[in-house]
Amino acid sequence: NRPLTSVSEVLAIKGMTKTLFNQLTHCGADASGPISCITALPAYPTPINVNTAPMPVLASLVRQPSSTLAAFLKTRITQPASNASAVFQAPPQGFITAADGTTQDMVSVTSSYFLLRVEAFVGSGRVALYSFYMRPSNGPPLLLGRSTGIE
Repeated sequence: NRPLTSVSEVLAIKGMTKTLFNQLTHCGADASGPISCITALPAYPTPINVNTAPMPVLASLVRQPSSTLAAFLKTRITQPASNASAVFQAPPQGFITAADGTTQDMVSVTSSYFLLRVEAFVGSGRVALYSFYMRPSNGPPLLLGRSTGIE
């Protein structure tokens, strides 16, 4: 066993189906396209940014999704969590309890990894470029990888 280096490696896991894989990699959408609920990052563990994670990912942090999670999702655009401990406090930002088993080191309000998705249309043709960046604590962003046509 080893960490995954590509999301597509999830297909090799025993019991994984193409249908389930598609559900995991297309669990939502925004103006730029589908949103994936899974990723393969070069660092482990990587905390989940509660201010940007899709709802199914946030729901995985609690035993039972509740109205407090719904309230957080409604307000996080205008009132994002200011620090990781905020999601363990009272609503509207707090939605995780000690009983959920999620610890403060598992969540964050910042991100270190970013996917840049660029599409160009020329006539009836389309080309897509995906660039994967890491923002270190010091220094400029680092390009970790680039691909065309697929993420």
